[in-house]
Amino acid sequence: MTILNVLLLTFVGQACIFIGLMFIAGKFLPATLAPLYEVIPVWGRLAIMVVIFSTPANFLFSKAYTIAPASFVGAVYLASVVLATVVVALLVDGARLNVQIAAATSLTLVGAVWAAYAIKAATP
Repeated sequence: MTILNVLLLTFVGQACIFIGLMFIAGKFLPATLAPLYEVIPVWGRLAIMVVIFSTPANFLFSKAYTIAPASFVGAVYLASVVLATVVVALLVDGARLNVQIAAATSLTLVGAVWAAYAIKAATP
């Protein structure tokens, strides 16, 4: 259950961060929020992002660190960053998934797991 909780906390937290970043850039639901983007300057969107997206995300990350070892949460966090970056590139930028993207993402995820096991093995 702890593994599932950490996965959920870090992936939802990372989604909040990336949604907030897309909101600042004016790319989160651009057709729906276009009137809002025209009225609120970037600094205003930054303030909104901190309150609505960043603060809850940091709370979720801190909660993950309280229920599992730092090495495990760090590896899961790294995986969530990589997956969120790839998903944003695919959805927002219109990139197409190909073998290179899939292989690089898989290699990065394997590296995160490897690092977590290495840290755990080196911990007394």
